[in-house]
Amino acid sequence: MVRVLRVLNLKIRTTRGWQAHEYDLDAQVVVIYGPADTGKSSIPDAIGFAMGLENVHFRGAVDLHLLEVVLTIRLGNRTYTLRRLRSSSSRVEVTDEVGDLVGRFPVKQRSGETTMSDWLFEELGMAEEFAVLGSKPTFHSAVWPYLHRSQFDIDRHIVLPSSSDRLRLDALQIMTGITDTELAKRRAELERIDREINQRHRKCSGIAEFLASSQATDPAAVRAALTDLSADEAASAARLAVLRKSANAALDSAEQWHQRRRAAYDAVNVAEQKLLLARRDLGEAEADLEKVDKSLLVLGQLEAADPADRVTLELISERTCPECEANLLEYVPPPGHCNLCCRPLRGQQNLATRIALQKQRQMIEQKLTKLREADELTQKAVEAARADLATQLAAHHAQTEHSVAPHVDAIAAATAELAALRQRLTDLRQVDAALRRLEEERRAIDELKAQQRQRYEELRVAESDREHREWVAETLTDIFRSTIADIGLPNATGRARIDADTLLPLVDEQPFEGRGGGARVAVSVAYSLTLLSYTLEMDKSSLPGLLIIDSPQKNLGTNTADRELARRVYQKFLDALQIRGTIGDGRYERPFQLIIIDNDRPKVKGVSRTHKLDYGDGFIKDLDSPHGIPEGDGSLPFQDDPGE
Repeated sequence: MVRVLRVLNLKIRTTRGWQAHEYDLDAQVVVIYGPADTGKSSIPDAIGFAMGLENVHFRGAVDLHLLEVVLTIRLGNRTYTLRRLRSSSSRVEVTDEVGDLVGRFPVKQRSGETTMSDWLFEELGMAEEFAVLGSKPTFHSAVWPYLHRSQFDIDRHIVLPSSSDRLRLDALQIMTGITDTELAKRRAELERIDREINQRHRKCSGIAEFLASSQATDPAAVRAALTDLSADEAASAARLAVLRKSANAALDSAEQWHQRRRAAYDAVNVAEQKLLLARRDLGEAEADLEKVDKSLLVLGQLEAADPADRVTLELISERTCPECEANLLEYVPPPGHCNLCCRPLRGQQNLATRIALQKQRQMIEQKLTKLREADELTQKAVEAARADLATQLAAHHAQTEHSVAPHVDAIAAATAELAALRQRLTDLRQVDAALRRLEEERRAIDELKAQQRQRYEELRVAESDREHREWVAETLTDIFRSTIADIGLPNATGRARIDADTLLPLVDEQPFEGRGGGARVAVSVAYSLTLLSYTLEMDKSSLPGLLIIDSPQKNLGTNTADRELARRVYQKFLDALQIRGTIGDGRYERPFQLIIIDNDRPKVKGVSRTHKLDYGDGFIKDLDSPHGIPEGDGSLPFQDDPGE
């Protein structure tokens, strides 16, 4: 059945606000015409933009001034309004007939979200049909190119460029009913197997490149080497364990010698500390003695200065004071002092000092004697401790040299040997893992190829009955041949057909690319009209009944013959629609919409509605400087040119 997709209304918001009137497009045949650079192509661009096309490139004044697009469409028996802003164009807001929000659908695929493409497929009832393709295309990549033939592509290719020919053919086979769901699933499964085989071949190439750096590539030899190396590794690890055990025993013995050496160091430190303290005390005593000797020397110098005043104890009377003649026996004063007045006797002052110094010196000498004896003993203790330390060091060195050092060398050699074996094992295991992966990938490829052969056979059997494909191609050929004959394509004999395998048009057995520019446009338009006619006639067709053709006359040419060719192209199709629309049984009374965009208004009958654009009154109206800086707010007048 025909999938209803009809454009009803288009309104835009510009830098001056909402345009006062809207573009009413609710008609079967709509013509939009006017001279170049008036924004005609921006109308289908705006329609595609509102429907979620990702890459819509507005030009000139439209690019400068257009801010928002609101499009009303009919999908099936429902009416929806699509709203999309250019400032935040990643989503399309959809509301229903009563203004309730249906959703804000992202333009690009987002995890877990229904995209605008998904929603369009669902509303048109095409989701299941296109889901069977290996990599599900979008509505805009697979279906929209059939509905909108732009002025830039209409003479370059049929629907899609050759690089997307697989997508073009798959989509058309689905929409013409050639491909049923089961057959499409088989093709999709076959494509998945093909992709997986290619992926596994790439993996095999990567593994083979890795193995190319290794000399060992034979699986049996690698696994035998792994067995031998594993045994060598175990033996090497056992030898290292024995060496470490012996080394630990030697280290235990060495630890005892280490403790003895540490005790000898401690003894030396203690003896040296005692010697240091004894010599400090000895030095202090010697300093004190030196001070006393200096004091006695000074005292002698004082006494020598006045010999007359010097007296000795022998000259002093034992009974009377030489000063006061008092009895000295009754009171014993300090030496050299009077018993009565206690004053120093003449010549006795220095004598008392000398006596005190001599006593002090005697005490110091006694102390020095003891300190020197202690110093000598301490010195001997230090020498003994140092001798013991030297003995312990020599013994420790001999023990280490004869018991520990050999173990250290042996352990180092065994450790190096074990590390080398383990590295070889690691390298060989990587090679073995790569070989195993290569074997697994090759087994998987063999299994996939077996599945591939089976699927190809199933597909061949399923496609062996080409009756339906041939019938579709013949039906399309009848419509296409009639269209080409009626338009009178220049330099053509009238032989025209649709190839059953590619579903592409051939005129005089020439492909589309083999004809001249104007003829290519005529063939392209005739082909699109053929598909629309087929859609209106055939129950199994799911191609939406909408066709937008942009500026075919511009590409056909501007002379009288070219204009007449364009007129014949349009009139042929409109006449066919009028004939079908008058058949009483209602067989061809199907919903469709044809929007023609061109420089001149086609001189044909059957046009339902026209919109004329002109300089100063283009798609965006009332702009003093259409290509200048955006202007301020204001209402933009709109005027329809009602058709006949």
